[in-house]
Amino acid sequence: YALVSKKFTYANKYAATTVTFSYNGQSGNPYSYVYSGGMVGDGVTGNDLMYVPKDRAEMDLMTFINTTAVVNGVTTTILPAQQRDDLEAFIQSDKYLSKRRGQFAERNGARLPFTNIVDFSISQDFMIRSGKTTHKLTIGLDIFNFTNLISKSAGRQFFLSNDQTALVSFRGYGNGTTTGPTTSPTFSFNKPTNDKPYVISDVQTSANTSARWNGQATIRYSF
Repeated sequence: YALVSKKFTYANKYAATTVTFSYNGQSGNPYSYVYSGGMVGDGVTGNDLMYVPKDRAEMDLMTFINTTAVVNGVTTTILPAQQRDDLEAFIQSDKYLSKRRGQFAERNGARLPFTNIVDFSISQDFMIRSGKTTHKLTIGLDIFNFTNLISKSAGRQFFLSNDQTALVSFRGYGNGTTTGPTTSPTFSFNKPTNDKPYVISDVQTSANTSARWNGQATIRYSF
């Protein structure tokens, strides 16, 4: 956290302008990569940590089944081969998952992006003396998350429901057909909307007002 403020006094000390910038930088919240569905049969869904295939060859041994996605308003079937390609590309692009290959993801092992927030305020004082009384009128403007005002891609904060994301869906036990062993887990994978590792369906950049700029104007009279 850092704060810089400067007050400029002029007009024989009957007027003053104060400009303030404050900065807050912090790490993103920790979160976990899990499977959707209940893989271990304990009656609880969405909390089983995801295993990260050690390489594409191991991923080819996993049984994926068809899934669907809506692309440009059209429902499209995604075949297992495409799901494996998409999952491999996602793991390689993810800073955390790419280091956990051949292992389970850790509970709260990954982190959302670092945030950099700058707030700005300016206030103008006007003073008049009447006898022994000094009357002061202060007009102020505060802009919270000022960098987001300058650029919509700056000053963003990220929020993840329950601090976890169900990246891969567990679809039950079987081999994807009506015959064969039923003890093998089956999966499906739908890649995140914009292919960025941290932008997942549960992540919202507008969960509260701190994620986007907002401002307020104030007028204060004191004597």
